[in-house]
Amino acid sequence: MSSSRPNSKNSRILKKTAPLRSLNVARISRSASSGQGSRFESLLGSLSAAFARVASDEINHEIGRWLKEIVVELGLDRTNLAEWLTEKGDFRNTFQWVRPGLPRAPMVLVQAHLPWITQRIRAGESVIFSSLGELPAEARRDKRFARKYGPKSSALFPLMIGEKVVAAMAFGSLTRECDWPEWQISRLRLVGDIFANALARRDQALEMRRLREEVAHGSRVVMLGHLAAALAHELNQPLAAILSNAQASTRLLSGPVPDLDETHGALRDIVQDCQRAGDVIRRVRSLFLKENRPLSAVDLTELLRETSRLLRADALVRRVPLVVEAPAELPKVRADRVQLQQVIINLAINAFDAVAGNGVAPRDVVIRAFQERPESVNVSVRDSGSGIMKRNLTRLFDPFFSTKPNGTGIGLAISKSIVESHGGRLWATPHRGRGTTLEFSIPVDPRGAQA
Repeated sequence: MSSSRPNSKNSRILKKTAPLRSLNVARISRSASSGQGSRFESLLGSLSAAFARVASDEINHEIGRWLKEIVVELGLDRTNLAEWLTEKGDFRNTFQWVRPGLPRAPMVLVQAHLPWITQRIRAGESVIFSSLGELPAEARRDKRFARKYGPKSSALFPLMIGEKVVAAMAFGSLTRECDWPEWQISRLRLVGDIFANALARRDQALEMRRLREEVAHGSRVVMLGHLAAALAHELNQPLAAILSNAQASTRLLSGPVPDLDETHGALRDIVQDCQRAGDVIRRVRSLFLKENRPLSAVDLTELLRETSRLLRADALVRRVPLVVEAPAELPKVRADRVQLQQVIINLAINAFDAVAGNGVAPRDVVIRAFQERPESVNVSVRDSGSGIMKRNLTRLFDPFFSTKPNGTGIGLAISKSIVESHGGRLWATPHRGRGTTLEFSIPVDPRGAQA
């Protein structure tokens, strides 16, 4: 680059950026000297190739590296790339490189310091001057600022995406005044285009990351809501049983002759229900957090007998006959015992609710375990309630959908999630007349099939 003092006809303030893309090639060729133009063309090719393959999170590093390369190649002293901070025109030097021993530009520049230049840049115009004297009279504040912080000569370019200015890029000489050949200006403008596209890609990646984080945060909030609803639903039965047994124990101990045997039995039930409530909390939490759960071979016949004991108090209070049919020869399934029990309890409680308002009509609930196919075992819960309308069948397992006035709409959703996490399937079958069967299948445990 020439270091001679510019004359009046090659000093200029370049206006709109469009002419920079159509400069006269012959003039560019004549302006290049000593192979500098060809060297810069080679550098520009390497720069373009680098940004074609750089990852979005490496763009900042690459911009800083190439700005330095350009300044060194052109024999300049300082470069900076500034991004807008506010709509008023303030901007921050995101990238800056300066030769050792020379002053750096301020990190934050406000429009009041460079009002004329800022206005030109925001309008999409490039500003190039070989000396401060070339700036117009209305740029007196800009000249005052430049005398304090430099440079003596500078080329400033708007970085644009479409019609929008996203940043400004500046190259300057702090120690001497210098020419700005047209070949150099056009190539620097191409550099600005590459950087503008890179910044847009970086910002798009950051926005996508922000949106993903917002979606993840929203999912966690929804998950916590589901978790709270699930815990409230699943803990209702053991807590109600604990309360009933505690009240019964109080009555048994308040009589003239305390019935210690029955009291001990009620207290044992309280302990079991407390343990079950703790298990429910841990298992529901693991279900929503997708944690690995220990699976084991589960005897469904034995599990149904145990579950029927847990349900007997509820069935008696509601005056619902409960029948459990489970053949002894069923193969074992591989499952989380507590979660599978919660599914059966959920389906049974739904069945109790369905028949509770039947009045004198049949009020029975039948739980069956059976095997239709070699690879799975089925459990069904049949009620004699009023049934489910066809329009509700497709939504029956949706979270927070309920046909009951006081239902939470979470029990069946949890049950479906549990069954599917075990590789099974849960469905509902309405009966002609009255009643519904809720049924699930679960794979047989290969290791426990013959147990």
